[in-house]
Order: sequence, then structure tokens, then C-alpha cells
Amino acid sequence: SLVEVRPHTGRKHQVRQHMGHALNAPLVGDPLYRKGKPARTPPPAAPLLGGVKPGSVMFLHAAALELDHPVTGQRLELSDPLPAAFDGLLAALRKE
Repeated sequence: SLVEVRPHTGRKHQVRQHMGHALNAPLVGDPLYRKGKPARTPPPAAPLLGGVKPGSVMFLHAAALELDHPVTGQRLELSDPLPAAFDGLLAALRKE
């Protein structure tokens, strides 16, 4: 499933830990928060990884971030498109 999460703090591993341990729905490729389940990459994603070993890529992406600049205090709004492998995986899974 594709999910959108909105963390309230910048705690390290917050999204990964809550998805994997609290909800028992670990992120694709997450080797740490899996409750003993092996990290794996769905077969449709393997050709999209550009030679990276399947199972070593975690499908977690921050599409947008908002934060205050540490010096000026100015509000910064940053965004980034999905990586090609992530976008390709979603397209392949939607076809199944």
C-alpha cells in the first residue's frame, strides 16, 4: 500500500519505527523495523534499481518538508519528486 504520513517531530526513525513495529506494516526494503521479517524488494522494482542489490533500498521518500531556517528563522518549504525506482514500482504495482 502507498501511504502518506505526516510526522509531528523530526525524531530519527519515527516513521520507520511506527510503521514497522506499531502497525506491523514495515516499509519496503527496511532492514531494521521488520519484526523478524526479511527485507525484500518486490520483483517489479528490481529492474528499476540501477544495479543496486534488491533488498538494500528502502522505499521511503520525503516529497515535501517544511522547516524554519536555523539562522534567519525564515520558513522553508522544500519539495522533491519521487525517485525513478519508486515511481516505477508504484506504476508496476498498479498494473497487478
